[in-house]
Amino acid sequence: MSLEEMLIAHQVMAWLTPDELEELADLLEHAPLPVHWCCRVPLRELHRRVVREFGEGCPAARRLKSLIL
Repeated sequence: MSLEEMLIAHQVMAWLTPDELEELADLLEHAPLPVHWCCRVPLRELHRRVVREFGEGCPAARRLKSLIL
């Protein structure tokens, strides 16, 4: 994991509420890791699961969407 990826992950974690943080562990267990550094599928999958769990209006979902090019 690059420094940039670590900073992004830290920032995303800071956006999550305590309830979302509890769910994140389960979401990450199902993420297809490890992947090639340029693969965006895990981020899209994480976004999809956050939206499914907390809704499109969730701050974490909106911010994850902004990270997906």
